[in-house]
Amino acid sequence: MFRQYAPLMALSFLLISSAHSQDGESLLKKRAKHVTQIVTKKTGDKEMSEPPAEQFHIVKYPGKLGEMAAYLSKPENSEKTYPAIIWLTGGFPTSSPQSYLWEETDAQNEQSARIYRYSGVITMYPHLRGGSKGMPGHQEAFYGEVEDVISAYNFLAKQKNVDPKRIYLGGHSTGGTLALLVAASTNVFAGVISLGPTHDDYGEESALYEWNKKERELRAPIQHLSSIKSPTWVVEGIEGNSDSIRQMKAKTKNPNLNFVVADVANHFQIIHPVNALFAKAIVASKDGRLKIENKTLKESYINRERKLREIRDLEILADLRGSDIDFSKPQLTVHTFYSSEAPAIENLKKIAKKSGFTAQAISEEKGDDGSTYYKLNLEKVLNLMQLDKVFEATSQMTQIANDNNLYYSSWGVN
Repeated sequence: MFRQYAPLMALSFLLISSAHSQDGESLLKKRAKHVTQIVTKKTGDKEMSEPPAEQFHIVKYPGKLGEMAAYLSKPENSEKTYPAIIWLTGGFPTSSPQSYLWEETDAQNEQSARIYRYSGVITMYPHLRGGSKGMPGHQEAFYGEVEDVISAYNFLAKQKNVDPKRIYLGGHSTGGTLALLVAASTNVFAGVISLGPTHDDYGEESALYEWNKKERELRAPIQHLSSIKSPTWVVEGIEGNSDSIRQMKAKTKNPNLNFVVADVANHFQIIHPVNALFAKAIVASKDGRLKIENKTLKESYINRERKLREIRDLEILADLRGSDIDFSKPQLTVHTFYSSEAPAIENLKKIAKKSGFTAQAISEEKGDDGSTYYKLNLEKVLNLMQLDKVFEATSQMTQIANDNNLYYSSWGVN
């Protein structure tokens, strides 16, 4: 279950938008007469990692329970002002980021959201109550942490390099869930980006509080969507918490909310391409409003995957150019597929003929662990000087693989 994890394969996007106004009392007011009952007092035992001095400061910000800490990225020019974002990392405890913020990472699971600071957006990663060693209080599982994030905003808005009209909030997984609860509690943020949240709590096993209806409702974003006043985008992959996204969309008509479900993508693959889009929009904005066209949002991951595929194709062509391959003549290209399922690879032979490819014989092979898998090569004559034809062929092969649960490894020349 992706909802319990935290820290785009061709795909299509389904954009789901709300349409009518719906007013709601802020979550903080709803909580005003309630005192949460924490039954498991839990604190994190990890100290904050020391960041590279050229990238981050460790700053202290005043919270309701005492002095909190955060990583704050350094501005490129200390004399200028910049937009800023508070990013809430996922996992349990929520928003307890460590050295992965600056270490090498995979773009397919880019939970550091570093594209914001790379783009010139000052980025703050707050540590919240009880989440790390030295933080005051105990973890409250999406309750008091809301106030800690608001305290982080109050600190960030006073920094001389930060434009207070262009401060945003974002988060992934549990961080995305918390971002929605914060958005329901205050309208101070110019925009909110919630990636992969869930619509309710994370189940009794994760509850640190008394397990009753009131406690659960006050931690469930779906109960407070009408309270959100800031423009808010909620995005998830189909292979993640997409059911939560659809439930929230069905629940609200609040025009401040936009819901996006990315077909084929999973809980982690959406993070980088979506954040790259928002980073660009934040930098371009002069008044805090984000101009993001639906078409651009829908295609953000598709464009990224196409770019990566074409880079791989160009690398293969560069290797071939360095060999004895004659580019002046059409060449027989070979595209290799694998599957652990015999019916899937048999079906590929039928698809190949319809797609203008010739299928070789299927071979049965053994993996290192003794398991059986099947291999099939598809062939097609291509003019390697016509890049559009090469790109078209590999795009077609990738789509076939995605549609039929096959692994498309690569291509070459016979």
